[in-house]
Amino acid sequence: MEYSEIQLLLYGENLSNCEVTVERGITIQKVHRVQNQNYLFIDLLVDEETKAGTYTFQLSKSNKQKTEFDFEIK
Repeated sequence: MEYSEIQLLLYGENLSNCEVTVERGITIQKVHRVQNQNYLFIDLLVDEETKAGTYTFQLSKSNKQKTEFDFEIK
């Protein structure tokens, strides 16, 4: 893999209130919450052993509402 550090930009309604989790092989280093609550920046570290493929992230709010999205690593 050429880059092991990635920053994701997410956009959606009230994302700043969400907690983020991901499958093994990817570490969430930091979640940046900005003034606009519709944006969330996520700093990721991809382990050297992680293979190319699609990885599922979960966004959850305090009211137990969960949303998933897939992110492809090539």
